[in-house]
Amino acid sequence: MFLGLADALKPDEVVLNGDVFDFAQIGKYVRDPAAYIPLQTDIDQCREKVLSRIPGRVKRFIVGNHEEGRWQNYLFTRCPELASLRGLTMEAVLGLTELGWIWQPYEYWVTDQLIVFHGDRHTNAMGGGSAMSARKEMLDMGCSGITGHTHHAGAFFRQDRTGYRVWYEIGGLMDWKKMQAAHVTTKRTPVKAEDWHLCAALVRYRPGHSAFRVELIPIVDDGKRTFCIWQD
Repeated sequence: MFLGLADALKPDEVVLNGDVFDFAQIGKYVRDPAAYIPLQTDIDQCREKVLSRIPGRVKRFIVGNHEEGRWQNYLFTRCPELASLRGLTMEAVLGLTELGWIWQPYEYWVTDQLIVFHGDRHTNAMGGGSAMSARKEMLDMGCSGITGHTHHAGAFFRQDRTGYRVWYEIGGLMDWKKMQAAHVTTKRTPVKAEDWHLCAALVRYRPGHSAFRVELIPIVDDGKRTFCIWQD
């Protein structure tokens, strides 16, 4: 659905906001051996089936905790002697430059008022937690922003003496049913659904100006088909 949206919208710029690669092979969750895919195969498939197909004049890749965090944890704890090798940096491992992606490791300022980065705040307060993590990110940063990380979609708005701000959580593009079947999610029983929201965000702004508008585009899975509705 995201590839279809990108083809239809023809954006000037595409930003992938982290956790594009899961790196479940070195994550903390126990995997179903029947669903195991070698790490290099996983990387190659994501590059060929996703990254190479996304259109855009400018394409930026922001790293997430599933990539950088899991990779660094593995190197630092299992083979710290190799951690400083240039060939083992996340940029080198993913090989994004040859696909035309700009390596934007941690943050990207769209305007002087709007920052995009993966995020590190997460809460499940009030049952679901949608937008509660956005509130924490705004309190941390003191500006407007867009983060992923939580797998939730939502927005938190604030107006005070310093001005107007809004923070967006933009969900994700994962197939949680396949992930659950492979035992790489928090809920292992098939009768429970992950409270994860499929979504993408469309940002409109004028270069050189502070103003912006963010539109969340939910992607709906009704069990029979997956679709989104944009501009009716």
